[in-house]
Amino acid sequence: MLPHGLIVSCQIPAQSPLHGNASTAVLAMAAQSGGAAAIRAEGFESIKAIKEVVSIPVIGLIKTRGVESGVYINSTISEIQMCVDAGSDFIAIDATGRPRAGFDDLADFVRAIKEVTDIEIIGDVSNLEEGKLAAASGISIFATTLSGYTENSSKDLPDLELVASLVTLNAGPVIAEGGYRDLADCKKAFDVGAHAICIGTAITDPWNSTKYYVNGLVEKYAK
Repeated sequence: MLPHGLIVSCQIPAQSPLHGNASTAVLAMAAQSGGAAAIRAEGFESIKAIKEVVSIPVIGLIKTRGVESGVYINSTISEIQMCVDAGSDFIAIDATGRPRAGFDDLADFVRAIKEVTDIEIIGDVSNLEEGKLAAASGISIFATTLSGYTENSSKDLPDLELVASLVTLNAGPVIAEGGYRDLADCKKAFDVGAHAICIGTAITDPWNSTKYYVNGLVEKYAK
């Protein structure tokens, strides 16, 4: 069962000086020491490195760059297997229902996953209809990760309305993810029924976090 609490996403962009498996693993150790309930990690080597130094669950995924359909989070069975082989305790998949090469629909992909592993699946969705589709496809943990990344989702993050709507489905735990930068929004997400909050950039990526604050201040206040 996915633990309640704070999930820390340790995914560092290539442009950041912190990019690399060793530094990512150190960030995961720091997150665990600070009280994180789980880690979200991307890439076989990063997942493996993190699993070697933490005892809390790791949500694994592999991103396929440049795919035309937009489905880039664990888009193939081979990527699922790599996450399992790296030691992931959970896997995240794109559950938006967008086309996926080699499969008729999301349910077909979920069935194929369950044929090779019994690992729990987290469905990353961007709106309520996708949450319903994910539940009907056999997924029982949901995350709002992709809100803001699809045409049919809110661009106003964090998407607390989606969290609340997914909770009302009563289909499984809901992870609030995407745009969480302050404690007030995290508390609101828990208040509407979130099982966990996943935060990435605001905790583990000072390069991007610095850019966020600089870009928000420099035009008016820091000239």
